[in-house]
Amino acid sequence: LFDEPRVTLAAVAAGNAALVYLLAGSVDFTAGGIAELANADPGLAMLAFFLLAIGFGVKAGIMPLHQWLPEAMVAPTPVSGLLHAVAVVKSGAFGVSRVVLDVFGPELVFDLSLPLGFTAGLVLSTIGAITLTAASLIALRKDHLKRRLAYSTISQLSYI
Repeated sequence: LFDEPRVTLAAVAAGNAALVYLLAGSVDFTAGGIAELANADPGLAMLAFFLLAIGFGVKAGIMPLHQWLPEAMVAPTPVSGLLHAVAVVKSGAFGVSRVVLDVFGPELVFDLSLPLGFTAGLVLSTIGAITLTAASLIALRKDHLKRRLAYSTISQLSYI
């Protein structure tokens, strides 16, 4: 059943949606976040947040989940141009922003704490800053134009 990556990812996405529903009683996008998530078990809320962030982070090319993007750039030019210009990579950044703003809410994201006092928001911001810096430096070192474009895309999406 789970031989196809698409089926596996769909099962993980459905499980994560079920987890959010279990915690909040809703999976609707709400401006400022779903209020019921603030009263949920912090460990499960953190798990749901990071599963959603990782899922959309793969699409957005956040490091270290970015390997697919430079590899996709070896495709013929019209396909790779469409890949970068339209929905695929931007949908990941849009998804992460919707999770932060409309599912968990900015306050809860910065209240969910990990061991050592780190918050989910701080971890996500740090990963974005590292991705921005590292991808920019890698892009500067690439001689192959399509690979340079791929790493430039990764770094620019980190601004979002």
